[in-house]
Amino acid sequence: MKLTFHFQTLIMLTLTSILVIATALWGAVVYQSIYDIILKGFDRKLLALSGAAADFTDGDGHLRYQQPRQIITLSSGPALQLLGYDSTHGELVSIDPADGGAVLYGTVEIQAALSAVGSAPRAIAYDSVSGSIALLSGDGLMVSLLNSTAAPQPALSDPVDHILFADGILLLQRGRLLTAFGADAPLLTLAEPVSLLSNAPAPATYIGRALEDGALLWFDIHGAVLRRSALLIDQEISGLAFVGEDLYASSAALLRIDLANAAVIEDFAEGYYSERDSFFARYARHYQKTRAAAGLTYLYTYEYLGGKDIRYVLDGSLGDEHSPPGTIDDTMPEDSINDVAQAQARGQAFVSAIRTWPPWGLIKVAAEPVYTSNGRIVALAGADVEIGVIREKTRFALFSVIFVGASLLLLAGSVSYRVSQSLVRPLREIKNSALRIAAGYHGTRVAYESSDEIGLLAQSLNALSSRLAAQARQSLAYQRALTHGREQIALEHALNQVLSRGCDQLPTGLQCNAPLPEGAVCGHGNIGMLWKLRADNAGLLPATIENARVQRVALALLQAGKADAHDVLFLTLPKLAAIGRWDSESRILTIRCRTSLVLRQYDAVGTRSTLTAFDGMQINLLPGQRLVWATGQEMSGGLPQSEDQAC
Repeated sequence: MKLTFHFQTLIMLTLTSILVIATALWGAVVYQSIYDIILKGFDRKLLALSGAAADFTDGDGHLRYQQPRQIITLSSGPALQLLGYDSTHGELVSIDPADGGAVLYGTVEIQAALSAVGSAPRAIAYDSVSGSIALLSGDGLMVSLLNSTAAPQPALSDPVDHILFADGILLLQRGRLLTAFGADAPLLTLAEPVSLLSNAPAPATYIGRALEDGALLWFDIHGAVLRRSALLIDQEISGLAFVGEDLYASSAALLRIDLANAAVIEDFAEGYYSERDSFFARYARHYQKTRAAAGLTYLYTYEYLGGKDIRYVLDGSLGDEHSPPGTIDDTMPEDSINDVAQAQARGQAFVSAIRTWPPWGLIKVAAEPVYTSNGRIVALAGADVEIGVIREKTRFALFSVIFVGASLLLLAGSVSYRVSQSLVRPLREIKNSALRIAAGYHGTRVAYESSDEIGLLAQSLNALSSRLAAQARQSLAYQRALTHGREQIALEHALNQVLSRGCDQLPTGLQCNAPLPEGAVCGHGNIGMLWKLRADNAGLLPATIENARVQRVALALLQAGKADAHDVLFLTLPKLAAIGRWDSESRILTIRCRTSLVLRQYDAVGTRSTLTAFDGMQINLLPGQRLVWATGQEMSGGLPQSEDQAC
């Protein structure tokens, strides 16, 4: 079959293709322009945030914190910590074995006593028994107790190589000899000379590093070598100390040594940086809050070390992307090295292009110098954003434009639809209301309030509906009045027949007297029921109807032999003012009433007295006594009898 095209179809296809291509090109241009605008916005944002971070950070404190600590002597310390002397800052520090970070140790008084020693100490010893800290001067001729009230000790006659506490006794090491502080004779002689010495857990007593070959030596209590292991460390170490069963050494960083093969099994970041330091703790939380609030990927400070190396100091990131202080990164892109070097050397802030920075991905970086109080540049404050965030912002902006355009089209269509509906809806309502009125639903109204022609038509229809509804109500009232009159006459006839019939129609064993307006009585066997209606049942017809209702229920309960029939009637019939249960065999009257009840009582000689009864009261009649109920029924020996009529 030959495929043919109409000229009109060809024109439509051509125009459609042109429109699609033009729309795609226009969309690409719009996307690129939005992308450029957002990039420039991010440049300004990154510069502003990095500058704010640089100005906010104390440059003097940053300079002091970023300097790596040099631990020249090491000792075990309190609370599973290590003690060391930092020669960089001239401080006694506490080192956490968990992260290798060091913070200032002790009080101001301890640091002041340390400063009084003068030069850097040769060794530190901690006594776990008394908590004392002993310090050996750099020349080995002076021992000071930092937290002790003891008098200053005189200079030693011979230099001491090392000090340590054993069972609360301070021991001085001179070569192979160990001597108690203040004693002349040595306690023991080590089998080999050592350069470092520390206490060791059982079965050994001491551990040291051999002076000859640097091996680890375990000594017993007599100084004999129990074990010798070649120390597999290519770094210079300045101290040995145990924390529990773990052996640590101090070098450029804290090292944990495997006791089995004397190899390093864990090394921490060089410089003994700690996030517990007061400077880091003061600024890190602000960096974290600022990074989260500004939507940055990273916010941090760093020091350029030369080459491709930088050292992170403050980092506002959390989780796996967090860089601990002192972390050295050598993955800087080649294009960024010159920017970072110029920024730190000359104070030139910069914003980089989008570059690949492993392992962080495609990021845009801005940096501002951090200055000390004397104008020295010590670090850079960096603010980074990952390219995915920029693209997400661009896509969001583009989608927002598309959404706004589509929303405007929908809004225009909605307005047109509403205008048409505003004209058609009232006419439809008028038509439906007219049909309902014609079907007999008088009173139907059209809810349209306006002064135009449609509003006048709705008002006329409402007026017609109101007139028809009024006529219908009048007709219904007249019909109800006729029906009520006929029902009243029929009810009076039925009641007259019930009253004339009396009690002779009751089942065997049941008896009652004719109901009075105030109440009535019924009985079965030796049990009689008496009641009195409330005063609001005034009138012969309402009282007679209510009495007939109570009689039917009372007769049913008595015939069923319910012992609590009076309670049931009292609780279920709120129109009863009082009810009594008369037991002719025990001559006891049990009363339930909503208000106090006045009864008449006669003794054996006929003397009358008044008795006020209350709810739950029981009255026991003696032989010869009589009691008259509130409605005139008399109780003496048998079932209650009315003074006027009984059955």
